Amino acid sequence: MDAKERIRYVIDVFEGGNAKRFADKVGISKFAASRMCTGRTSVRLHAAAIAAAYPFVSPAWLVSGKGEPPCPLSDLERVEKMAEKLHKELLKLNRRLDEVEKQHREILKLRKLQEKI
Repeated sequence: MDAKERIRYVIDVFEGGNAKRFADKVGISKFAASRMCTGRTSVRLHAAAIAAAYPFVSPAWLVSGKGEPPCPLSDLERVEKMAEKLHKELLKLNRRLDEVEKQHREILKLRKLQEKI
């Protein structure tokens, strides 16, 4: 994937193919975005602005292609939802663990009382 294909990837994946929305978000003209897509303007000129607008897009990947392309938003959203679900489950498990530990302490107290008898 060359630089113009990487820019097109970002526009397609994160802005649904809408170059104007991409240009507005990055703070460049639609003309500049179009020139990057055709390879007439270097991505390097706007890499910092693109990375600022899309923090999950690596400037190194944009410029050189090194590293992994960013995940589509749907994948990111799925991961975030899964993380939220796992966090809630962890909270439930911690509450249950607290209950079990409390019951265990009660059992130990009862055993001590039983030993005294």
